[in-house]
Amino acid sequence: MIICLILSYYSITNNNIIIGELIWGIGFGCAWIFEFFLYRYQRNKNHDSTFSGNILSRLWLAVLISMMIVGVFGGLRGVIDEGAGSGILAVFLAIGYLVSGTILNSKWVKLLGLGWWAGSILIFYSTNFNSILIWIFLMIFLQFIPGVILLIQEHKKRYSK
Repeated sequence: MIICLILSYYSITNNNIIIGELIWGIGFGCAWIFEFFLYRYQRNKNHDSTFSGNILSRLWLAVLISMMIVGVFGGLRGVIDEGAGSGILAVFLAIGYLVSGTILNSKWVKLLGLGWWAGSILIFYSTNFNSILIWIFLMIFLQFIPGVILLIQEHKKRYSK
């Protein structure tokens, strides 16, 4: 999604040389295909799952589906303004991180939720153009980097046994 944000910003700064719907349609399509194959891979690995792991996976599935409904259908229908939609999506991510941090008993993951809430307020008070820059920052520092850290921690935990 970071790539979609960067392409959107580039397109807007260069007189909309790429259609936004095309950027996001391809981006969401690739994301869902990736998620589908990741799900099948993990299911076929037959790994042990925990109750909290199942809750976390359902939580994030619910967050992503909710974001997709609001972002795509609300946006296409015109009931969600572009700028407001971005702020609402950031609120969904805040909820996901706060609950995840509680389940994982991780203060820093809970703080990511507070960061997403703060980011949503910034988005609500910015122009649509500036909200793209805020999203790029939020995605890198509150989504991508923490995701890499969580993957490394999970890998170490799994293979240190």
